[in-house]
Amino acid sequence: MNLVSTRYEYFVFRYVPNIVGDDGRNFGVLLTELPDDRTGTDLERYVGVAFISDLTSFGRFFRSWDDSDRELLLVFIQEMKAKVKSRVDSDEKGLSRALELLCEANSGIVAEGPMPLDATTSPDSELELLFLREVERGELPETNPD
Repeated sequence: MNLVSTRYEYFVFRYVPNIVGDDGRNFGVLLTELPDDRTGTDLERYVGVAFISDLTSFGRFFRSWDDSDRELLLVFIQEMKAKVKSRVDSDEKGLSRALELLCEANSGIVAEGPMPLDATTSPDSELELLFLREVERGELPETNPD
């Protein structure tokens, strides 16, 4: 059986509330499918986003965690979900720029990427595997809730 690889890129969202005292932790991933000459697709396609679902447990990793940190992440997660939901089809620069603007507006939040990924499994499976690997939590991600 000849498996066809799909080219993706992904971003990892990291929270670093205190550059001096905290190392930061990953709290989400975004997966996009790259343009493909084989299918004639010339736009990057949003595939999915997954974030941690328990910010209270997440906060235990930081010495200086408080309600303002939790609120900052909640707002970012809501904005990110809205942005990617409204950008189902996007050019790469547009999506990357939207991520940069969101992260600049939210002190302590960093988007690492884009990082390449070639995969032969379904996009949903890839998103789940990325979440488990990059966020390093033993829980299933909360993906694209309406």
